Amino acid sequence: MKVLIPLVALFSFIFLGCGSRKPQPSHKTETNTLIVEKTTTYRDTVFVTEKAKASVTTPVENLNEKPQVSKNKNATQSLYKDKDGNIVADCECDSLQIAAKIKQELQKETLETVITETQIQKVPYVPFLVKCLAWIGGGAVVFLIGVLLIKMKI
Repeated sequence: MKVLIPLVALFSFIFLGCGSRKPQPSHKTETNTLIVEKTTTYRDTVFVTEKAKASVTTPVENLNEKPQVSKNKNATQSLYKDKDGNIVADCECDSLQIAAKIKQELQKETLETVITETQIQKVPYVPFLVKCLAWIGGGAVVFLIGVLLIKMKI
């Protein structure tokens, strides 16, 4: 019984030393990329102003060289009698068509995330001589245990 307790302790220490390797923590690399796309478009557009009318009504006897003018928004009409006795009507309208280009810009943002995981496991280097000595030591321990068992006659 005196020998059995040291033998159990010896075997437990031997088997505790033969544990498996623990995995090394992994390194995580995260890369965020922001992609911005700008799109510009042009549209041709024509703006037309409202029509405007102006009219002058006057009896012929009242016409003289001083023009009688009528205005409505962007339309002007004048009526008068010239030096030769002719009736003159001048009409002017500023209805314009405006051509315009409308610029439209769209901006689109995209966020891309790239995650790269790298696991680095360190494998300890054990020289050949140390391995040989370990095998020799293990064999010696087994031999000693065998000798002790034979002497105890179990």
